[in-house]
Amino acid sequence: MDFKLIEDFLSLARTKSFSRSAEERHITQSGFSRRIKALENWLGTSLVDRSTYPTTLTPDGEIFCETAGETLHAIYQLREDFQNRKREEDYILTVSAVHTLALTFYPKWLKTFEGSLGPISTRLFADNMHDCVEALVSGDRDFLFCYWHPGVSVRLDADRFEFIDIGTDRLIPVSSPDENGKPTFCLPGNAKSPIPHLVYASDAFLGKTVGYLLQSAPEPCFLSTHYENSLAEALKMAALEGHGLAWLPESAIARELDAGLLVRCDRPEWVIELKVRVYRPRSSIRPKANEVWKALLEDISTS
Repeated sequence: MDFKLIEDFLSLARTKSFSRSAEERHITQSGFSRRIKALENWLGTSLVDRSTYPTTLTPDGEIFCETAGETLHAIYQLREDFQNRKREEDYILTVSAVHTLALTFYPKWLKTFEGSLGPISTRLFADNMHDCVEALVSGDRDFLFCYWHPGVSVRLDADRFEFIDIGTDRLIPVSSPDENGKPTFCLPGNAKSPIPHLVYASDAFLGKTVGYLLQSAPEPCFLSTHYENSLAEALKMAALEGHGLAWLPESAIARELDAGLLVRCDRPEWVIELKVRVYRPRSSIRPKANEVWKALLEDISTS
């Protein structure tokens, strides 16, 4: 069914003239008549009384005219709604961020960045590092916000993706305090009484980062895995309950440190410096994404 046939018929119902409607529809009168006849054949009924002038509609024509007009209007309205939504989607940035940055860094960064660029509409997806990278590679995201450490590779092709470092964070070993406000668990521990360790899953980015530190540390740590979880927030809750020592992002525990609910167990050699990095496809063609990236570059160059 061709919508043009319905539009032809609705034109005829309005003008009551084959010649005027043919002109309006930019077609010869004979061609226009054939299209009206094709519509009637498709419906299996006569729509037009050709014995009268001006042209009038048959009773079936009157019924079809009302229904067709309403239906066509609804379909075109729906198409316009879809197109408007698509245009709106073009201005919404899709962002992947590892869980900790989604909770702590990204909201603050966005508020600060909007201060210079103006309001930015974003759709944020928090996930583990592997799935964040996969979403960027598949083309489903404009940007990826993640941590970076020289000892842990991020598998993104430099020919396809570019990055900017926009901040820093630190992984700090912490535990709940004892009755004197000192850390309940202190590094490096000893072989007879290893420290209960609240660990990230081995395939988690932060887990790999802590593993790299422990392997390259100037002295051995005596740790015993007590609890494992991929999420820094989950390990923070376990540390608050006194279950052991955990390396946690400083940005995620600032309030707990200030309140004395968690205590640093660190010396400088046990602190892991991290960069906060944002990646994007080099081939990005979305105007809003390019506008934000340009502003990011300018912000970095002037800071």
